[in-house]
Amino acid sequence: MEKEYEAVRIRNASSEDANQLMQWWNDGRVMEHAGFPKGLGITEERICRQLASDSDATGRHLIILYNKVPVGEMNYTRRD
Repeated sequence: MEKEYEAVRIRNASSEDANQLMQWWNDGRVMEHAGFPKGLGITEERICRQLASDSDATGRHLIILYNKVPVGEMNYTRRD
């Protein structure tokens, strides 16, 4: 997936994003809204494995960029 509107771009996450995702997901201040006040405690390697299993048929992790700078992430899961 790739969508762009003005300065905002949403694209599929790749293994190149794993380090950034690890920083966000392990930061309790970022993750407390989702019920993880101490972060997820996830490794970059595990994130790479998760991203490798993403597909259009099952779901994807996505990166949100503003002025080409990563500012967030989101994901979706397809259900039949």
